[in-house]
Amino acid sequence: MKTYERLKQLREEKGLTQNEIAQSLDIDRSVYNKIETNVRPIRENELITIADFFSVSTDYLLGRTSQKYDISDLQKEKDIAKQIENTINQVTNDTDLNFYGRSINYEERKFLETVLKMSLRLSKEEFKN
Repeated sequence: MKTYERLKQLREEKGLTQNEIAQSLDIDRSVYNKIETNVRPIRENELITIADFFSVSTDYLLGRTSQKYDISDLQKEKDIAKQIENTINQVTNDTDLNFYGRSINYEERKFLETVLKMSLRLSKEEFKN
């Protein structure tokens, strides 16, 4: 998959318009549109900004890997809530996952996503007090 295709896919997964993305990234909507439609190449600084915005690796955006996240970066995160959020994103978006060494299907991924979201919500309630 090409970079511009991944950008469109990520934007649509988030349910955002090109205008909303452009505003969030502080770039002109027409510039973002040209990047997403492959009329204009993406610049290095834009690539990094967009990767950070979507919480994916630049390698994923460039099509060098199908893994959206750099696992070593996730392991460095010290905030447990952020680790859980990253794991939820991974379970939601990565179709090639294993659980105790066994490949898991769509229904199992959805179950894990639900359990993780519920755990995060309950933990936020508990630690708020």
